[in-house]
Amino acid sequence: MHRLWSSEEESSGFSTLYHLAQSGIRDAILLWESSQLTSGTTWHSAAQVRALRSSKNLTELIRYSFSFFDELEKETGQATGWMQTGSLSIATNQERWTHILRQQSLAKLFWSKSPIHLRRRSQGTLAVDE
Repeated sequence: MHRLWSSEEESSGFSTLYHLAQSGIRDAILLWESSQLTSGTTWHSAAQVRALRSSKNLTELIRYSFSFFDELEKETGQATGWMQTGSLSIATNQERWTHILRQQSLAKLFWSKSPIHLRRRSQGTLAVDE
């Protein structure tokens, strides 16, 4: 008898299957709807991995994923293509500025030291070629 795991999202399905195997479960089978890898949303989602989420648990899950991606490449010798990058948020109005300040508050709450650096520029404009 096999344990079946079905997932519409390849990345979460394969991640679950990998972790089941790591925990000693060897009879798990992954079912997915597509017959071709990366035919869903996985191919364009890699650039959207942001560390900060709306809850501490989700934030910790993402932080675990970052370390997992690095370790997976070391463990398997297979290049994953993972590259952790940062992001830049620009507030063009007060509502967006308030959102950025809330993000900074969450980061301080979850990490005790915020990885977010704020700089406010109240006058002047920035030309596209600067």
